[in-house]
Amino acid sequence: MAGAWQVIRRWRPAQRVALQGRVAYVADGASGLTVVDLNSPRQPVTLGSYPTASAARDVAVADSLVLIAVANADAILLRESRK
Repeated sequence: MAGAWQVIRRWRPAQRVALQGRVAYVADGASGLTVVDLNSPRQPVTLGSYPTASAARDVAVADSLVLIAVANADAILLRESRK
């Protein structure tokens, strides 16, 4: 990857990220799931979050479904509802 890169924002401890369009779903460790709007990459906006009992380790997105794998070996299936 040639060129210079500028760090705009960091999520720690991000375990995995799934993208759907310009929305990022971040498996955010002990913070659970964080959903971020990347329409304006220089000013990402947190759209929401979902706390998990154990650390969120992985995430997958398909249409309005979000699957989160957590550290206690559970999987959580969410259906996203838009207002």
